[in-house]
Amino acid sequence: MLFRSHDKAFTEGTRASAGKFYEVAAYSKEAYRDIASRECSDKDLLEYGCGTGSSAFLLSELGARVSGIDIYSEGVRLAEEKATELGLSDAHFHVMNAEKLEFPDASFEFASIMAVLAIIGIIYAALAAWVQKDVKKLVAYSSVSHLGFCVLGLFSLKVIGIAGGVIYMVNHGLSTGALFLIVGYMYERYHTRQIGELGGLARRTPLLAALMVLFTFSSIGLPGLNGFAGEFLVLLGMFQRGWTAAPAGYAVQFRVISVLAVSGVVLGAWYMLWLVERVFFGPLKEPKRGENLPPVRDASPRELLALAPLLVFVFWIGIWPQFFLERMRPAVVEIEQKVAAH
Repeated sequence: MLFRSHDKAFTEGTRASAGKFYEVAAYSKEAYRDIASRECSDKDLLEYGCGTGSSAFLLSELGARVSGIDIYSEGVRLAEEKATELGLSDAHFHVMNAEKLEFPDASFEFASIMAVLAIIGIIYAALAAWVQKDVKKLVAYSSVSHLGFCVLGLFSLKVIGIAGGVIYMVNHGLSTGALFLIVGYMYERYHTRQIGELGGLARRTPLLAALMVLFTFSSIGLPGLNGFAGEFLVLLGMFQRGWTAAPAGYAVQFRVISVLAVSGVVLGAWYMLWLVERVFFGPLKEPKRGENLPPVRDASPRELLALAPLLVFVFWIGIWPQFFLERMRPAVVEIEQKVAAH
């Protein structure tokens, strides 16, 4: 009985909500007929059509119908008729028609802009990471720089680049997640993250230092580890885009971006290796600790267990990336085919 009463209340509430959508849908339909029946300027038509078209599209997605009419399709048809009467070209009118802006049209049109934003993010975040004095902030800015490579691969719109961007996202989660975890282990021991207050920690915590070095190599793309597979494919996809498949008028831009992306790899290796060298090697340097505190210990079994699954995937993806690439290939190939047919 309890479930039946809840079901009845839910049904009545849904019907009330649906009734409200019917009213709004009816208003949108009448508004479209109004815009189609009166004279207006091109600008008015475009502004009105874009605003009302968005609402009608949302309503149609939610399943709202009036007298069996698809509000969005009916509205677009009426607006197109009016645009034809006013002599608007397809280039002028296509902004109103969401069906003409479906994927991959928008991705194709904005690929050059997204590539520029991605390379700015890569280089700017790398330079920001380079000047950090806090270990955690350095790793955080390196994460932002790495995400720029993900965007760059996706908007190369090449099979290799898109696959590289996707697997780079996975690798980023593995390596950067592990680095943040190790930084947390360090903070638990020393209660500071300031690079200037730490040094030579490999003498105290050799196991923790070894893990930091390993995941740093993973982050900067050392061959044989997971980072290399994604980074190499992203760069290869961008170079293919710039030298063999750039849109007319954009070849120079994509080529410059491809070369600048390599500088992001160099900067990433620079600041990460500098961090490891300063914190874990050289003369031992530790912040002052209270006399009653126990001595600093190395990585515990619990901490190693938390990092073990990440280690498995770091080597798995690094040694056998094809296992993962083959599983994403059908979706990636379909995207490139859509772009090629553009």
